[in-house]
Amino acid sequence: MKKIAILVLTSLILISCNSDKKMSPDFIGHWVNEDFYNHITNKKDLLEYSGEKIEFVIPETDTNYTLINFMGKISSGPLELMDNEHLVIKNYFGNYKNADLLLTKDKLEFVNNETSEKITFKKIKLEEIGNNEAKHYSTYCLPLINKNYLAGKYLLNNDTVQFNELGKIQNLDKFENFALCLNSDCRNSDKYNSIFLSNKNNEGNYYDYLVKTDSLIIYEIDEVAFARGMKGGNVGIKYALKKIN
Repeated sequence: MKKIAILVLTSLILISCNSDKKMSPDFIGHWVNEDFYNHITNKKDLLEYSGEKIEFVIPETDTNYTLINFMGKISSGPLELMDNEHLVIKNYFGNYKNADLLLTKDKLEFVNNETSEKITFKKIKLEEIGNNEAKHYSTYCLPLINKNYLAGKYLLNNDTVQFNELGKIQNLDKFENFALCLNSDCRNSDKYNSIFLSNKNNEGNYYDYLVKTDSLIIYEIDEVAFARGMKGGNVGIKYALKKIN
């Protein structure tokens, strides 16, 4: 009985010690790899970025879950708290890979335990996006990209057209939504960025686009060739919009 009592007491002590573990609230939020973050905020051409476009999302409502967005490939993995500033993420992308997430001042370091790869992440703050509705979105990275490259008011044939940070369009024919292409497999050309314009039912088409200081040019593409996987030049201007704000 004495041995059993000692074991029970030891267990209670261990449980008590483990209950002291509490994830730092600084972990919670949207994190994007720092190189890509700097590329976005400096408004460099998206075609010039050849690194990984990765976002981690650690939600406030469920700290046992994280969303990993490789800009087109979305996965999730459970989090294990090692100490206040050290998390372990397991089984992301179904490959049973493990990685450490280490919190430092204003940054998060991702360390792949199988490859020793290290990537530094920077947190995206809601105020950087400038649209409070983004707080309901599963990603902050895409609204940040939209803000820095396309969001604003434009003039088209004396009508005001608006693109906002959340991928919404006002007053552009039937189109109500837009999505910038971030992967090479959705581009018509290696010389132009691509955009998907769609109606309220998310039906639409890809177009080439070019952003200038005072304008936005959207080009028609050869849809048949594009559907066959052929890349080439565009076939003419669809919209020439003058930026007014």
